[in-house]
Amino acid sequence: MSTPEKIAELLQNYVSHSKEIMATAIIDAQGLVIGSKMDESMDDEVVGAVSASFGTASERIKREFSVTGHYGAQIETEQGLFLFTQCGKNVLVTLASEDAESSEILPYSYIVAEKAAQILDLEKRDISVELPDLEKLEPTRFTFKLIMIGDGSVGKTSLVRQFVEHKFDSDYISTIGVNIMTKSYNLFENVEIKFSIFDVAGQKYFRKVRKNYYRGTQAILFVFDVSRQETFNNIINWVKDVESELGDLKGQKIKCLLIGNKIDLPDRQVKMMDAKKFGDSLGFNFMLTSAKDGTNVNKAFGRIATKLAVDNLLV
Repeated sequence: MSTPEKIAELLQNYVSHSKEIMATAIIDAQGLVIGSKMDESMDDEVVGAVSASFGTASERIKREFSVTGHYGAQIETEQGLFLFTQCGKNVLVTLASEDAESSEILPYSYIVAEKAAQILDLEKRDISVELPDLEKLEPTRFTFKLIMIGDGSVGKTSLVRQFVEHKFDSDYISTIGVNIMTKSYNLFENVEIKFSIFDVAGQKYFRKVRKNYYRGTQAILFVFDVSRQETFNNIINWVKDVESELGDLKGQKIKCLLIGNKIDLPDRQVKMMDAKKFGDSLGFNFMLTSAKDGTNVNKAFGRIATKLAVDNLLV
């Protein structure tokens, strides 16, 4: 089955899964439609209105996705409820009926977006396009090891504390060695992800020791400070450091996310598009965060949780 055929079948399964979904499409950062499907029961007049609304959605993505590097939103319109879910380098757009419950659709949109990203971005041909019935899944709990990596003072500890404790301390104390915290994350109603988060010190003197903590990890967050260019430049050295212990990350199932932290600071040195292109070259998604005010912190860990769930439960 070709990639376009696989995407078409995936989107058809998505539309068929819920009576509330009227149409869906995968749209790239330039606003071009990669694939789309509509509810075949809609009459011609509705189809025309839906098509026009997707044109508007494409323009919105083209305008905003190029600025932020990631995109996710819910918008109520005359045509219905639009759900935008990041799909790797692209965006999955879902149009649901105006009385639809987004909480019932979003779990499936995350699954579809992740499957599509693996098909399109990673060119994985063995990904199943079938969607599970989440209501029939037995309550499931997974435990995954996640490590935070990056230069000292980029905010790794603050990100973890914001995610785990919803706290931010302005008085910075460097991590000495490694700080380990746990956090349970309810991805779906009956699927729980428990993270064991290893916040690894970034100082050079800890280099020989920290490699011991790389082993057995399932996810890595590479963090830099958007107000300090050198912390971004050093990310490639952190990637090499990990790969010296674990091997080529592109050939493994380890989920990696590139994070530009401290977006609350006014003086940014790192250009967002440079970071996004760098992440793309490594096969990493990219997000901007603020550990201070919490912007995108839960989304970052949630994205990793979704990727792990798709690989371990919903393939």
